[in-house]
Amino acid sequence: MLGKYDESIELLEKCLKEIPREIINEDEIYENLGHTYLSKGEFERALEYFEQALDLSGEDRPSILKGIANVKYHQGFPDEAQALLKRALEIAIRNEGESSYLVAKVYSDLGILYQSQEKYDDALQCHQKSFNIIQM
Repeated sequence: MLGKYDESIELLEKCLKEIPREIINEDEIYENLGHTYLSKGEFERALEYFEQALDLSGEDRPSILKGIANVKYHQGFPDEAQALLKRALEIAIRNEGESSYLVAKVYSDLGILYQSQEKYDDALQCHQKSFNIIQM
């Protein structure tokens, strides 16, 4: 479905309306809507869905925090994005271990953020950690 964001949104919203709540994980649907709107560049809408997902999940899920961080980064709030990514990284390491794919993705996002801030040593360190995890 590469690039078919509107179709994805339509299907996800249909899931929310038609599938009984006890069968689906509503928070995951909202998170997926957030990622889809983020990909479309609709940052405010993405943020709304990520926040709904966070509320429904009842916990700070690293993948949702990472999504919110990406929105904040694109909205021009790198300090907020950095704090969210660091929190996501801490939780992901605690829950999944140092070598999980999610940890690698968060390190990669932190590396991109540091690079945009011209913190090249920090960026390189994060990208290297991400690469090392993926190579395992």
